[in-house]
Amino acid sequence: MNLFQTLAMPYAGAGGDTERQMAQVMHYDLAQNALHSAIHHLTKQWFTNEKDFEFSAAYAVWVQEGYPIHQEYIDLMAGFYKAGLRRAHFEKDPDAPASEINQWVKEQTRGKIQNIVGPRDINPLTRLILTGAIYFMGKWVHQFDPGETGDARFQLLNRKRVMVPTMWITKYFRYAKSESFHALELPYSGERLTMLILLPDRGGLKDLVSNVFGSFEKKLNHNLIRNLLGKLEQDSVEVSLGLPKFELEATLDAGNAFAEMGMTDAFDQDKADFSAIFPKGKWAIDRILHKAYVKVDEQGTETAAITEMAFLADSMESEKIIFHVDRPFVSLIVDRETQAVLFLGSVVNPAEEKLDEGTAVSDDKQ
Repeated sequence: MNLFQTLAMPYAGAGGDTERQMAQVMHYDLAQNALHSAIHHLTKQWFTNEKDFEFSAAYAVWVQEGYPIHQEYIDLMAGFYKAGLRRAHFEKDPDAPASEINQWVKEQTRGKIQNIVGPRDINPLTRLILTGAIYFMGKWVHQFDPGETGDARFQLLNRKRVMVPTMWITKYFRYAKSESFHALELPYSGERLTMLILLPDRGGLKDLVSNVFGSFEKKLNHNLIRNLLGKLEQDSVEVSLGLPKFELEATLDAGNAFAEMGMTDAFDQDKADFSAIFPKGKWAIDRILHKAYVKVDEQGTETAAITEMAFLADSMESEKIIFHVDRPFVSLIVDRETQAVLFLGSVVNPAEEKLDEGTAVSDDKQ
């Protein structure tokens, strides 16, 4: 959900093929204003700090000091996303905005995610950074007894088995069985929010678990979830549930994934159309980083997620020459007086390779 909502922020300023590709990949089926209004009302419904559960969502816009942005876009971000405009000096002082963004992330995720960007992640041509964060804390209706928690085997995708702390409880739960998986619903206090556990079949002893799980993931879509929720409205059945405890933090370079899915123009300086955000210049998304935190234990679930996007301006708009060695290169050491090449080497991976020492080459040998 965090990615869906945060990507709607640049989508609000997209046009042409950029807008079309983003809508197709993100399944934005509503018109622009209707989409942002729907996201606003949906978030507003969940935004609560009551006893049943805690949910919050926050968005922010950081823009280079003195750089122009359309007032209509600023008003849309403030109206639907409560994202106030924050001025930053990305070019002259990248440490300050990086620290400010990370502090904002820490506060919005209750300290569960502490860093999303560093000074080195801010390019001299960075002009805009968009962030979206969500936080959720919910307690189970049927909490697990810690005394029943113990180690149990867990089979990995490579068929190896490990021992993991597993919580056990026997209660009446909503349960459904399909041709390829089992489903169980674990409600949170208040029963408005719930966790669905989808457990793919093993596929028989001859099939690898990884193959079964991969095919299951491909089938997972909105229609499947909608049909499943209909089946889970039936009467509860008694289930002995064993659920692993876990605490995870994952980082995803979502930009590559979206590009592979067809959202290519947004990352291409020559093709990207974000003219509804910026009144001048060529703009493209430099990166989309997504971090998520999940903790499941006997009491309930705590989750947090943050998505950060940085926009780069066209290098022609900068007075500086940007010489970014970000791909394999050749390096030489040359005697200017004799024009002899003393050292020559190609660097494919700077982390592993060293410059090779070569034989001096003079003009008459070239």
